[in-house]
Amino acid sequence: MRLLAPLVFCVAMTGSAADAATLTVTQQNPGNIFADAAGNNAWHASGSVIYHGQSRTPIAGLFRLTGDDGVGPAFDFEAFCIELGQYYANGSVYGAAPLRDAAVYGRIDALFSNAYAGVVDALTAAAFQFAIWEIATDRVLDLGAGDFQLAGSSTAGAVRLAASHVANIAAGVWTGSGGAYDLLAHPGSQDLVRLGAGISADPASAVPLPPSLLLLLGGLAGLGVLKRRGRAG
Repeated sequence: MRLLAPLVFCVAMTGSAADAATLTVTQQNPGNIFADAAGNNAWHASGSVIYHGQSRTPIAGLFRLTGDDGVGPAFDFEAFCIELGQYYANGSVYGAAPLRDAAVYGRIDALFSNAYAGVVDALTAAAFQFAIWEIATDRVLDLGAGDFQLAGSSTAGAVRLAASHVANIAAGVWTGSGGAYDLLAHPGSQDLVRLGAGISADPASAVPLPPSLLLLLGGLAGLGVLKRRGRAG
């Protein structure tokens, strides 16, 4: 994960690296990250942006992915890119943690709470992704200034809709509902954000206790019960 100046996405894991939540992420459709397994619903549009002073033409949209944690069955999920400076590498093993930057969490929460349900096509998916790139890159939300600037899109209306999303968040018109959001981080691939699946939404909280610590606590509790029974006898 390349740290996005001026933001730093701090992730804290409880326990050792071996205890951290990990997820092997693959595309539902090997030929198109935006499409489902049947090749449908590929919602995306190209954009004309300036990112840290450089002109780029990224493709913005909704990623349709499959996750495998090595424990339960594999599952499909939707995600957005939170890091424009790298490319997605299919089959990468990601670490999963809650967003720890309070300002970023609040803005991501506001965006998902008010606009995620409305992502239904290329226009709305691209606008949502443009807004995430702005949130992830700039402290002051303004698509016309800063380290992320949006100049145009191949889909008519995407720029206007993204600007509306950003303006509503900046003005406090949109607020969050306290949802859970997973930051999927990888050192050599694009970092992703998705609607959470069990990781706490509280920016100040950590990943749930690792199994090894839960077993230890359970054992100590069992010893306490035995000691009390011994005294009672």
